[in-house]
Amino acid sequence: MTLTRKTDTKNFKRQFKIFGSIIVSVAALYFCMIALNGLNPSDIIMNAHINWLLAVLSTLIFSVATLVRSFVYPFAIDKSMTVMEAWQIVAIGNAANMVLPFRAGEGVRLAVFPKRYSAAKRAKLALIPGIADIGIILLLSIAAVYIADFKNPTYVMILKLAGYGFLAICALALIILLIIPKTRVDVLSYIKKSTLHMIKWVVLSWLVMLLSIWVGFLSFGYTPLRSVTLTLGAFAGMNIAGIIPSSPGNIGIFEVSVIAGLSGLGIAEVPAKTAGLILHLIQYAALIPMGLALYLRFILLSHKQENYNKRQKARHGRF
Repeated sequence: MTLTRKTDTKNFKRQFKIFGSIIVSVAALYFCMIALNGLNPSDIIMNAHINWLLAVLSTLIFSVATLVRSFVYPFAIDKSMTVMEAWQIVAIGNAANMVLPFRAGEGVRLAVFPKRYSAAKRAKLALIPGIADIGIILLLSIAAVYIADFKNPTYVMILKLAGYGFLAICALALIILLIIPKTRVDVLSYIKKSTLHMIKWVVLSWLVMLLSIWVGFLSFGYTPLRSVTLTLGAFAGMNIAGIIPSSPGNIGIFEVSVIAGLSGLGIAEVPAKTAGLILHLIQYAALIPMGLALYLRFILLSHKQENYNKRQKARHGRF
């Protein structure tokens, strides 16, 4: 009876996840179609104003941003971890978030940690840089609201409320953790030099990502100075929206956020939709070089392990 009940519970959870994923995917496609309504794909493919070489460069820079983000482990909070191990954790987690709803990639990220790490250590090593990510995103996004000079006061108000609201929640959570004796020790243990180095790499990774977006706008034919403003405007919308767990890769919501941000800066509807779509495609395309690098690493390690096993068999055969 108990076994049957457990099986029924597992089946229900599985069905619920499948059904929920279908609903989220349908909603994502719906928002994406609304966001891109009236945009003819040929306008993108045949658009002479898009420099595809710069778009490829933007993709590569986005991949570099992921690599820089992984430096928070070997060069800051966990020097026992190699760069490739750290990059694998960050890259696979990001890739999973692009194809799974509700930012389920964060759970996948925990599973990718080296086997020598305990569950508690994995959670800490994922949580601390994650908190730093949210903080930096919000600070940069709030700064962008003031620098980009949006014309739509309602949009500005929404961005400010979202940014300051999340910062307030983060601050409240920190205060609560400091009040509780059991968690206070853990929180205080991270107030050290390695944490500052971690924050440094987190900030640098987001600056590299901003550079990727800036190059993306250059590929659309905007001037370097205008691209700075547009980069900040798009960044403010896409990242505050990205903090909220939603559709896979924030499909639909990403485009809506970018279009709203660019519209507030005076960009016409079709160019704004084109920019929103291309910038999102750049993030997906950035998974390709990361995947190739990790796949080559997997092949080399497998080949190395195979040679090692052969040597071991030969050695045992002699004895």
